[in-house]
Amino acid sequence: MAMSERNFHRNKEFLPDRFLPDNNRPVRYEMDRRNVLKPFGLGARGCLGKSVALAELRLVLARLVWTFDLKTAPGEQINWLDLKNYVVVQKRPIKIRIKLRKLSKEDSTSGQP
Repeated sequence: MAMSERNFHRNKEFLPDRFLPDNNRPVRYEMDRRNVLKPFGLGARGCLGKSVALAELRLVLARLVWTFDLKTAPGEQINWLDLKNYVVVQKRPIKIRIKLRKLSKEDSTSGQP
């Protein structure tokens, strides 16, 4: 459903701005059918840990982006469309470079690590 051009404009591209709230989402995505995506399932068999998983995901991602600069390793290119996706995405190495950010004076006095 997520890869169908009937449901999404530019369906084969990773475009996170398509999931912004209605008042901030670009007009080109207004015909996207975002309601077809149900990554945690629905109803009686839906994931019990959805709220905990989403909270943990936000926390981990925020800390990762706050602490490190991330970029692909030289000569490496990630093509998400080459990964097989059945119930979960096929795992392959994703080679990236991680560099510890240098905090500004303001950041170091705000109590953030």
